[in-house]
Amino acid sequence: MFRNYIFLIMFLVTGTVNASQDLSLTSEFNKNVLLSESGDTSAMVEVAKAYSNGLGTKENYGKTIQYIQKSAAMGNLEAIQILAMMYETGVNDISSIYSKNRLLLEPNKETVKKLNKNIFDKSLEQASSSVRANMLLGNAFTTGFDGVVTPDPLKAYSYFEKAFQLAESGATQKDEKSMLELMKLYEYGTAATTQNVEKAYAILNELVKLNNVEATKLLIKVNMNFCCRPLFKYIKKDERNGSVVQSLLKNLALKGDYESQKMLAEKYGSKCDEKCNKDVIYWGTMAVNQKPDDNTYENLAASYMAIDDYDMALASYYNALSISPHPNHYRQYNQIYSFTYILAGIEGGVTENNKPLVNFVMHLPKDELASLKKKVKSVVEDVKFQNETYNDNNEGRQRIVDFYSRINKEGLLE
Repeated sequence: MFRNYIFLIMFLVTGTVNASQDLSLTSEFNKNVLLSESGDTSAMVEVAKAYSNGLGTKENYGKTIQYIQKSAAMGNLEAIQILAMMYETGVNDISSIYSKNRLLLEPNKETVKKLNKNIFDKSLEQASSSVRANMLLGNAFTTGFDGVVTPDPLKAYSYFEKAFQLAESGATQKDEKSMLELMKLYEYGTAATTQNVEKAYAILNELVKLNNVEATKLLIKVNMNFCCRPLFKYIKKDERNGSVVQSLLKNLALKGDYESQKMLAEKYGSKCDEKCNKDVIYWGTMAVNQKPDDNTYENLAASYMAIDDYDMALASYYNALSISPHPNHYRQYNQIYSFTYILAGIEGGVTENNKPLVNFVMHLPKDELASLKKKVKSVVEDVKFQNETYNDNNEGRQRIVDFYSRINKEGLLE
């Protein structure tokens, strides 16, 4: 029954994908750590991003800052830019959101000015060979850099032109990084580059044929109608090739690409038949095996219910609730509220879709239900304590604290 399934969900398909998980978050993280140790500053930035987002490792904002600072000290332009943004607003340790001492890095305007000067100087040093450096210089002379440089349209034009020349030259040699840069220059345009989304799309497709992962994921998103970038608006709906996109998406997912697995785990509402629900379970389990995520767990729960596997639906809901603390307190409150009412057997407190789960819970053996309630109450108590100790008059936090009082008063988890 249920007690045998808690946490098992994360390991269901491990044996299926390990052999081909060359793009998995953990292996990618470990590879970048090794490269960082050998002095690769770009790898240091990737390690910092992994620590920041909890991809392939646990979230650790202290280590994020350490890796960014080390990379910046060694002259990596992207790292210096990120560090400047960090000092612009400060860094909160969102991995321990309820800590009373959340600020890991104080905002500092003088440090930002020094870093902006460093960005400008490093860009000048690298302008002969770096597209990024020329783009930074073009932007600097377009808008001005506070305390560093004043606007100069002619200089801005010359640096944007140099960026285009470097990208075009590298793209001619089939250098994939240069091709990606050229694609973006055509997609958005600059003072020296006429926007040409058709050319950008042609380069994108060429990169996909070269099996470039970044380009492949972008093409998938373009065809799946993601918003905002010029490329996303370029292809008309009737020109999108669903079968090709699905094939590309599945190939990436099978190689262990987390983002692709997440996309395949999205549930398509009432259109989701039995095969669709089994696909959601297959890909969603792969995704949470790499990075537990409450959204994906809830998709899994819905699909398990749709195929009448209520043990695993409960396990999925429990795992979603256990990812705590949640940065969105209203969402966390709704999770606690719904799961408590499911266990308490109160149909009026849950959605129509969850009512069969209430009936299933009410027919569990008493000892199993008591054990499950105890585990859930422990999670809720921990969440309540974390919210209670961080006093910022947040309404979402207060709802959680108040609901815990109600749970005790009405004996909902007894």
